[in-house]
Amino acid sequence: MRPIPRLLTALALALVLIPFWGCKPRHTYSQATPDDVVKSAVEMVKNNEANRLSDLVFAESAHMRAVLDRLGVFLGHLQQLAGAIQERFPEEVARRKAEAQLAASDPNSKAGGLLSRVLSGGSSQGGIQVQRSGGDRGRRGINISVNAGPGGINAAAGPADRSQGVSEDELKNLVADLFADPYSWIDQNTPRLATIKIADDLATVTLDNEIILPPVGIPLKEDGGRWYVALPTHLPPLSKYMPRTKAEWDIIASTIHVLDNTVLELTDDVRSGRLASLKSIADDAGRKTLMPIMFAGASYMKVMDIREKRESLGKQFSKRKADWLDARRAESGARGHDDAMPDLLAATIDDLAPKSLDRLATRDKRPKISEMTDASFAEFLEGLLAEEGLKVSLSLPLQGPRVDAAIEAWERSRPRGTVANARK
Repeated sequence: MRPIPRLLTALALALVLIPFWGCKPRHTYSQATPDDVVKSAVEMVKNNEANRLSDLVFAESAHMRAVLDRLGVFLGHLQQLAGAIQERFPEEVARRKAEAQLAASDPNSKAGGLLSRVLSGGSSQGGIQVQRSGGDRGRRGINISVNAGPGGINAAAGPADRSQGVSEDELKNLVADLFADPYSWIDQNTPRLATIKIADDLATVTLDNEIILPPVGIPLKEDGGRWYVALPTHLPPLSKYMPRTKAEWDIIASTIHVLDNTVLELTDDVRSGRLASLKSIADDAGRKTLMPIMFAGASYMKVMDIREKRESLGKQFSKRKADWLDARRAESGARGHDDAMPDLLAATIDDLAPKSLDRLATRDKRPKISEMTDASFAEFLEGLLAEEGLKVSLSLPLQGPRVDAAIEAWERSRPRGTVANARK
C-alpha cells in the first residue's frame, strides 16, 4: 500500500474512533415498568450519571424536552459539585450525614427533617414557612409563607414569627446539605420506595406505602411501552403557570443556565480552596443566584400576565366572532347566492387572529371586543386581515364572491408553507 493511502486510512480510522476515546460506557436503564423507573433513578445516581435523570421525565413538547435536557446537564454538574465538596470537606460532610440520619427518625426535627416534611406534605396546612431573620436596628424581619394544597399555591409575607417556620439559617443549612449530597435522600430511602398502579397506564411513587407529595403525588405514565415520571401539568396551580410557548420555555431554560453556571463556579472555587466551609458555599450560591432568579421570576410573571390578557381577549374574540358570523349567515341566506356569506372568511380569520391577539395582549390599552357593535367589529376584522396583507371590505351587505376571490388571490401570493396555504 502506498504511503498516502495508508495515511488516509489511518486518518479515517482515527475520525471513527475519536468520539469513543476517553468515554465511559453508557449504562442501560429500564423503563419497562413503574418500579423500573424508580430503580433506574437510583442506579443513575449510584453510577454518577445524574445528568440522565431527566431522561426519565415525560416531555409534552420539543421545547419541554430541550429544557429537560438542559436540566439534566445541571443535575450532572450538581453531582460533580457534591464530589468536590466531599473531597474537600470530608469531616464536615460526614458530620452532616450523621446528623441527617439521626434526624430521619424524627419528622419534626429541624435538622434534616425539612425535606421529609415537604415530601410528606408539610404541615397540616401543607405549607413551609421561611423566615428572613434579623433586620436593621431590632426589626423583626420578614416571614415568607408558601402554602401548597389542593386549592393551589398561596404566598404571603409579614412580620416574622420566630416560634414557627424555617429560619434563613436553617434554609442555608438545607442548601449546604443539598450541595454536599444532593441525592442522599434517594440513596437512604431506596428500600422504602415503591410504586402503585392506579390505572393501566398510570402509577404513582410511594414511601412506606404512602403517596409522596400528597395529594398529587409523583405520577408516572406509560407512553410507547416505556414508563416516565409525568409532571402533573394539567392540575392547578401548575396548569396555570406551565410554559406553553418557546419564549416561556426559554425563560425557564435561562434560569437553569444561571443555576448551572453557579454550580460550575462553586465547583471550581471548592477545588481551588477559595471557599472554606459548606456555609460559605451556601452564602456564595445565594449571592450569585438571588438577583438573576428574581429577574427571571419577574420576567416570567410578566409573560404570565400577558398570557392571561391574551386568553381574555381570545375568549371575547371567539364569542364576538361567532355571533357576528351567525348574523352574517342569517342575512346572506335571505339575499341569495350573489351576496352569499364568503366561504373562506371564517377559516382565514381563525388563521390570522392569534398573531393579532398576541400583539394586542402586550398593549396597555386593549380593545373591548365584547362591547363592539357589528359595524365596529367588522372594521376591527378588516384591520386584522390588513395587517397580513389581505385587504377586503366587510361592510354590509357582504359581497361573498368578491371576498372569496380576494382571499384566494391573497393565498396564492403567499409563500408555500404559510398557515393559510397549509390549510389548503
